[in-house]
Amino acid sequence: MKRLCLSALAVGLMAGASAAHAGNSIIDVTTSYSDAPPGVGFDLHSPFSPSPDTSYVSFTNNGNTTFVGTFADVAHSEFSGDFSVFFPGVGLAPGQTVFFATSPESSNQGGFNGPFGSFQQGITLLIIGTFSDGFSANWNVNDADIHSGTLNGGGLTDAYVLQGGCPTGCDYGDATEESQVNGHFRFQNIQGAVPEPSTWAMMLLGFAGIGFMVYRREPKPASTAA
Repeated sequence: MKRLCLSALAVGLMAGASAAHAGNSIIDVTTSYSDAPPGVGFDLHSPFSPSPDTSYVSFTNNGNTTFVGTFADVAHSEFSGDFSVFFPGVGLAPGQTVFFATSPESSNQGGFNGPFGSFQQGITLLIIGTFSDGFSANWNVNDADIHSGTLNGGGLTDAYVLQGGCPTGCDYGDATEESQVNGHFRFQNIQGAVPEPSTWAMMLLGFAGIGFMVYRREPKPASTAA
């Protein structure tokens, strides 16, 4: 019975060692095209207005760690110049969303980050900063790689929501641009569970208990008569 108790103690202590915290750093990106800002989240207030319509990007923290850093886009048009914007020092706790407009009526700018008339990479979105679990993010994604799962009005792609749905920089017209399904992209860093200091102590006790139990079970040499 004593050995059984020791065994139960060791197993129980080792089971307790599995308790740990894992950092899930997740930011979901949503691209949309509208005549009004998204209805959810905090507006970072870019210098661009929604009149008559334009594209928006939203960032939502769907992890369990807090992010502090920069949200930005790189948006260069060969016709209209540079519309890039940067928002440093933004904090985003789990469950929170921030958004901003990417340019004035973005579908009228001839596309972004590529020559008009050819498939462009589109606006590049940036997330640069640190999460509360210590993970440092330096993430980027192009509009060309953010998909909605539904072909846009031109029928060529389900991406490029931020430039009105046209991969070559053309203008499909307000009704078509605003009817696009939102695009989605996920950035994430999932860290494995790491034992805490108290957990390490419990593990050592567990191994010590097992060692003592094995020691007690070693057979003793049989005595012989002289």
